[in-house]
Amino acid sequence: QSYSAWLEVLENPNPIPGCTYVNAVNYLAYANIDDGTCSYPGCMDSTAGNYNPYVTEDDGSCGEMCNDDESSCTTDVNSDGAVNVSDLLILLSEFGISCE
Repeated sequence: QSYSAWLEVLENPNPIPGCTYVNAVNYLAYANIDDGTCSYPGCMDSTAGNYNPYVTEDDGSCGEMCNDDESSCTTDVNSDGAVNVSDLLILLSEFGISCE
């Protein structure tokens, strides 16, 4: 006996709407039509040092603004003008190191 078969794969005629941008938190790998619902987390406070005008949802990462003449920002470890998650990561990366 012999058997042969042909399989023809056609493009999906039914569009699958969703977020097609990989960096969005609600990215859908199987979506083939972008429906404009992509969500980008970040800081939405325009007075914060890490403000990003392109974010669509506030994730609580806004940092405290710092001025060079203020002493209240001693925790601005990387001197970027804001106290935020990156300062904490620097501190944690040095945790346990002996100081001379």
